[in-house]
Amino acid sequence: MTTSHEWNDHTIVRIDAEDDRVRTADGLGYDAYLRENLPELDDAVEDAGEFVAWAWRVATEPIMEPGYVRLRPDIAQIRIEVDYEDGGPIAVAVVPIRHQALARRPRAGDWAVDAHDTGAGPYRAVGEPSHKTPVVVATATVVVPAGGWDLPKLSRREDPDVYSRAREAIDALVRGINTDLAPLIADLYAP
Repeated sequence: MTTSHEWNDHTIVRIDAEDDRVRTADGLGYDAYLRENLPELDDAVEDAGEFVAWAWRVATEPIMEPGYVRLRPDIAQIRIEVDYEDGGPIAVAVVPIRHQALARRPRAGDWAVDAHDTGAGPYRAVGEPSHKTPVVVATATVVVPAGGWDLPKLSRREDPDVYSRAREAIDALVRGINTDLAPLIADLYAP
């Protein structure tokens, strides 16, 4: 399990390799989820951007739960998509914005710390507050291009290296997200 001290402004995603080794022994590791989702690879994947997006979808919740890739608890979602207008993959983060990151003035209710979050520190999971009083909850969508992240080439299900290429994709995406996306998210909370 990921602890709060493993998260910081520059680490918003990480691969849980230790948990994957344990799950692999039970037949539930990332490769098993890749194998189960191989039909989607042939049906919907036409280029390298779609391949890395597929590898990411399989590695994260809700497909693999808990995910091979873990997100910092205060990040609602990170998706990998293909930008068909500008070309290439993009990373899209959805981040709940706490009122302290907005203009400093009295406001209605804010995001609440998730009651099921047992962690400590500044990166606690958030959930919607009670609706018994007025609330204002805001999210930011942060997008960065991922085409320059040294992503692997397209791989098909019949390729003997499809599993290793998917893992290469995840490694490159995690590095790129922590390098390019994390600082933008940290800026949302900067004073």
